[in-house]
Amino acid sequence: MLRLPRVFGLVILGLSLLVGIGTSQDVKKDEKKDEKKVKDKAKDTLPQFFKDLGLSDDQKAKIAEVQKGFAPKVGELQKKIGELNKQVQELKKQEQQGVFSVLTDDQKKAYDNAVATAKKKKDGDKKKEPDKKKEPDKK
Repeated sequence: MLRLPRVFGLVILGLSLLVGIGTSQDVKKDEKKDEKKVKDKAKDTLPQFFKDLGLSDDQKAKIAEVQKGFAPKVGELQKKIGELNKQVQELKKQEQQGVFSVLTDDQKKAYDNAVATAKKKKDGDKKKEPDKKKEPDKK
């Protein structure tokens, strides 16, 4: 009777090891993909339509230097934008709570019904659109 819990424990241990090994291999593949993307991006630093201008290697290098100089500044601004977007979302949430605090219970129910009806209509419209695409008119 004592063997069953031990065997069960060993099976679980074995499975957890297998899962751990499998996920570690996935991470290595992802790291290789990320490295390849970085290398590809480094090779492809020219702005759109610059490839067809016949730039010299010196010009390409100078363009890459300019881009490297601006990349940290752009990254910093994008981070600030992300933070500001979070603040906007929080303010909108607070605004909505304030607006709903003014409504009566009946008005809140009516609002919920209106939202549910609109969602059903939107979902119904999504289901109808693919049918139209499947059967084109052939004349």
